[in-house]
Amino acid sequence: MALLARRAAPALLAPIAAPAWIIPVLILAAALAGCGYHLRGSQRPLALPPLALEAGPGALRQAVAARLEAAGVRVAPEAPVVLRLLGEERRRRVLSVGEAGRVAEYELRYRLRFELRRPGRPLARESPVVRETLERRRVAVFREEEALARERERERLWEALREEAVTELLRRLEGLLRGGGG
Repeated sequence: MALLARRAAPALLAPIAAPAWIIPVLILAAALAGCGYHLRGSQRPLALPPLALEAGPGALRQAVAARLEAAGVRVAPEAPVVLRLLGEERRRRVLSVGEAGRVAEYELRYRLRFELRRPGRPLARESPVVRETLERRRVAVFREEEALARERERERLWEALREEAVTELLRRLEGLLRGGGG
């Protein structure tokens, strides 16, 4: 038994051979985690009070409610802070026209309007109400040979712009409600 223990001990103490790529990957992962990087779609918890969400039914309300929930913010109708979604606006402008007079590039502009109210306590510039518009833009390039996919691609871009605006909305809420104001 003692002979077996002496032979097994060197094997346990031998260095573990790792593939050469594993160390740089671990260093990169640690660096990204340390700088606050989050994968797209992941949401860090926000230190926000409960919010009442006022908006009509629709994709914008669903997107905002889902992101607030993912961030650990309680949405309750009786909450002292009210987030009112005033609407969203989509605009499209032709940037360039290709051969045969067909549109080659569009500029897509997405606007999200909101109001934040906290009765009795100022949010920004000594006011208990803040109204703002967040805007996102994107240039969409369309090729003639992909004419059938244009509408699907345009819808995907609108959804991406909405998600970017909702992300900016959450950052703005955090700044306003932590006293960062205007």
